[in-house]
Amino acid sequence: METAVSLVMDGAPVLGESVAVVGQGVVGLLVAALLSRMGMLELTVVDPLPLRLECAENVCTGVRRVSSASEAMAHGPFDLVFELSGSLAGFQAALSLLRFEGRLVVGSWYGANTSAIALGTSVHRNRNTVLFSQVSHIDSRHSARFDRARRLGVALEWLARVPVQKLITHRISFEEAPAAFRLLDERPDACVQVLLTHPPARSS
Repeated sequence: METAVSLVMDGAPVLGESVAVVGQGVVGLLVAALLSRMGMLELTVVDPLPLRLECAENVCTGVRRVSSASEAMAHGPFDLVFELSGSLAGFQAALSLLRFEGRLVVGSWYGANTSAIALGTSVHRNRNTVLFSQVSHIDSRHSARFDRARRLGVALEWLARVPVQKLITHRISFEEAPAAFRLLDERPDACVQVLLTHPPARSS
C-alpha cells in the first residue's frame, strides 16, 4: 500500500481526468482502489487475467475492466496512465493509451529484460511525459510535507479503508511455503495474493 500511495502521489491525478491502470497485480489493484475513491471521471483497469479483473471489481468503485489495451482504447485516450504490468509489452501498451500531453507513471521493475520499444512520431507529437516512480523518493512538490513516516501513516489509513482482504486468494501454511511459491510461479492466472499462515502460538 505504501508503494501504491507513492505512485498515486507521483501521478498527481486531477479531478475529472480519465485514468487507466495497466496491470492488476497486487500493486496495480491497490493503485486502482485508491484512484476509484478520488473522484476520477473515468477509471479503466487493464489485465488479461480474469481473476485479477474480478479482484478489481471487489476493491474498486465505478471501475471499467478490460483485458487488453486495444479494448481500453475504445474508451480512451487517457490523461494519466499507470504502468504496473511488469512487462515491457505493458509499457508499450500504456504508451499507446495516452492522449495529447498525457502522463505515464511507470511503477514496473523490468530487471534485465530488454526489448525494442516503439518511440516514434506519435509519442513526440503527443508531447507525452513518462515518469519512472520509486517508493523511496517522491516528487519534490510533496517531499517537504510528506516524509517517510507521514506517507506510511497515509498507507496504514488506506489499509483500513480498502477491503484488502478481498485480494487474498490463497491461504497456505508456512510449512507448505514451497507449494505457495510454485503456485505463484507456475499459475499466476489462478492466484493474486498468497498468504502464508502460522498455527496459533501455544500458551505455556
